[in-house]
Amino acid sequence: MTHITRRKFAALAAGALAAPAALVTKPARAAEFTFKVGHEFLEDNPVHIQLTEAAKRIAARSAGRIDIQIFPSSQLGGGTDLLSQTRSGALEFTLQSSVVISGLVPVAGITGVGYAFPDYDHVWTAMDGRLGAHIRGAVAKAGLRVMDRMWDLGFRNVANNVRPVNSVADMAGLKVRVAPGALFISLFKGLGGAPVTLNFNEVYPSLQTRIVDGTENPLQVFQLFKLYEVLKYASLTRHLWDGQWMLGNPRALDRLPQDLQALVTDEFNDAALRQRADNRRIDGSAREQLTAKGMQINDVDIEPFKSKLIQAGFYREWKNRFDPAAWAMLEEVVGPIG
Repeated sequence: MTHITRRKFAALAAGALAAPAALVTKPARAAEFTFKVGHEFLEDNPVHIQLTEAAKRIAARSAGRIDIQIFPSSQLGGGTDLLSQTRSGALEFTLQSSVVISGLVPVAGITGVGYAFPDYDHVWTAMDGRLGAHIRGAVAKAGLRVMDRMWDLGFRNVANNVRPVNSVADMAGLKVRVAPGALFISLFKGLGGAPVTLNFNEVYPSLQTRIVDGTENPLQVFQLFKLYEVLKYASLTRHLWDGQWMLGNPRALDRLPQDLQALVTDEFNDAALRQRADNRRIDGSAREQLTAKGMQINDVDIEPFKSKLIQAGFYREWKNRFDPAAWAMLEEVVGPIG
């Protein structure tokens, strides 16, 4: 087995900074408009693959007038940096998760309410419908242009090195790495765990040195970032779903004629739909591949997890903290929460 050092994992998560700055789609002639897209995924991830395909389509459909340059693997910075750069105009586009955006626009984080979405049908009904439109409107007020279609990150599961999480009681005292964000911390405290906030590039070495007992992510993340090397157990808690919004700088987009603005928007929205399908396919095979790598994976009954959150007052707290209109739109799709 090939083990990953702290330095190597940082390179996987953040990209080799010494490498060429971007994968550039070369137009046939000098482009009238050159835009940069920064994101945090590796080059073999469906997000990067579909962004690259969208850039090619935009170049072709615009007859070379638009050149989209893709900067993967955090080459231009981490999530909050990319968000800030896009707002300022230093960067034209970025893909960012609801968690990152919620630091600027709190209602964006409503997708992370524990066990809000039972399945993808409910996810896309909400996010392609009124709730998604409501969130996009709030983000637009913060000075960002938002594409219509959200990209899929997936349902998150708990993985650790202490014990299989067969029941909610097994969460007690478990030091689980979570992404920075009050909602994530509140959720895992509510489940009885001991959440630890770390940036993603710190996950592998922190598991390796036992600073944390475990982490939580979709199965394909455990696979793509080789976290199976430092994790024993994965439990299909599916405690929340998350996705990413394609964000643009309004001033940059407004430089384009209306027809080219529509072209760019259409292609990025179509790319999101293709990425959703890709992500479902990869996630569907991840369990088998992780098992082959030696991880023990178990299903869980999620109802006691929901009950634990109700008892902890999690839903009551976040219903009061979120925009009432957004909460109502979420419940229109999934039914009463908590």
